[in-house]
Amino acid sequence: MRFDAIVLDLGNTLLPFGEREDRAFYGELRRTLASEIGPMPDFEERARRAKQKLHFERRRTTMREVTV
Repeated sequence: MRFDAIVLDLGNTLLPFGEREDRAFYGELRRTLASEIGPMPDFEERARRAKQKLHFERRRTTMREVTV
């Protein structure tokens, strides 16, 4: 099966999602993806940039959940 994208909702709508959970989640995601598609030496850098972008976008919003 081929994927063009994987979309994850990492908000804390129902459960707190802090730095500890963030590290555990991304660690497991990296291991899982590496086992499926091979080594990803730039994974940490890409995850860091995505996280920074998310934090920037959140500052521009009301943080209200919007269902489209």
